[in-house]
Amino acid sequence: MNETIEETKDYTVFNKHKANRKTNEKLVVRLIKSIEKKNLLKCNPIVVDKYYNVIDGQHRLEAAKRLGLPISFITDLDIDVKDIVPLNVEKETWKLDEYLNFHCNQDNIPYQRLQDFMERENLPKVNIALELLHGCRNSDFHNTFKRGEYEFPSEVEMLEVLTKKTQIHEVINYIKTKTSGPKTYLDKVTFYSAMIEFFNIKSFCFKTFMQKLQYRIDLIHPCPCRSDYVRIFKEIYNFKNQSPIGH
Repeated sequence: MNETIEETKDYTVFNKHKANRKTNEKLVVRLIKSIEKKNLLKCNPIVVDKYYNVIDGQHRLEAAKRLGLPISFITDLDIDVKDIVPLNVEKETWKLDEYLNFHCNQDNIPYQRLQDFMERENLPKVNIALELLHGCRNSDFHNTFKRGEYEFPSEVEMLEVLTKKTQIHEVINYIKTKTSGPKTYLDKVTFYSAMIEFFNIKSFCFKTFMQKLQYRIDLIHPCPCRSDYVRIFKEIYNFKNQSPIGH
């Protein structure tokens, strides 16, 4: 590989190739905020070919341009536009549990409390724990988590969380008791996460769901994805219900 590393504030030398993906404004804004806290652009240079087509790093380039900061870049004479997809596909991004481990090792107390909660409640995945604790799956929340700005719930909020967890297990145990056939799907993350999503619906009433479940437990069966389970839960809940949950 024939490459050199340089730095410039002359952004006009770079070309955005039409084959590259469109610039994501939200990602650019997040990068700007991150760079303003600590500029690590030198540690992560963009990659251009011999014609200065940006092969990797267009969002970093845009963020640097808006901030008026120098951008570090690698000129790889052997790379070309055809390498845009392979270069991005082969990138291995950190998973949430790796961010959790990192921040725990930095003595970040909210993350240590989250880790203790997961171990105590036997929750195998960070995203499941976060959904149970906060009812949240959006990217902004996850980005806050990745940056090390996560806040663990208050004691009052934790009472609600533990009540929800107890109720979910009550539903699972009821289904195990009242149905026949294979039941391994009830112990899968997909089913559990679907239960959390359903319980997080604002108009959800646990007592109502348990009453309806007695009549329509026949609807419960193994499904390939989370959304199918949520659809079934809604159908059960809405059975002869004057206050149904919306689809």
